[in-house]
Amino acid sequence: MARLNLGVARERAGQLPEAVDAYIEAASLDPTASRPLELAAQLYMQFDDWDGARRMLDQANRREEYSPRILTTMGVVEYRAGNLDVAEAFFTAAIQADDTYSSALYNAAVLQRDGRKDMERAIGFFEAYLEHAVEDDPRLAAVREWVASQRSAPTAARGAALHRESAPMVTPAV
Repeated sequence: MARLNLGVARERAGQLPEAVDAYIEAASLDPTASRPLELAAQLYMQFDDWDGARRMLDQANRREEYSPRILTTMGVVEYRAGNLDVAEAFFTAAIQADDTYSSALYNAAVLQRDGRKDMERAIGFFEAYLEHAVEDDPRLAAVREWVASQRSAPTAARGAALHRESAPMVTPAV
């Protein structure tokens, strides 16, 4: 626990390589803990180090198989690395593991909307997300607004608001 806390402190202090080292050490001290590996992966993601993030998440997934949180983060890594098919497979696996997990539903929707340009599927995933998201989720208002705008738009005009500033973006699971 002390190494995990050290990692958090170093991350807050902007000492990111040291934070990664502390998270990896925390994971080595507790072979059942997946969270330190997830935190290290998120730091690797900040630097677009997809291989580093994948290594950490693969280890985390071995420790906590079929965790929707880890599978969703794996999908985010692949999405950001440009591997849409692999990302979609991870989001699908996360939803199969827990069909109420709002982060997986949200990210699957963003992939459909921005990556696949499939507005109907995006709307479906966003609507499922809206059913399960907690009220203090910072993405909630933008998703509600986007879904309402798409539902009121003629089918041919859907997707026009794709790149508005308030439009949701792919985000790591928390």
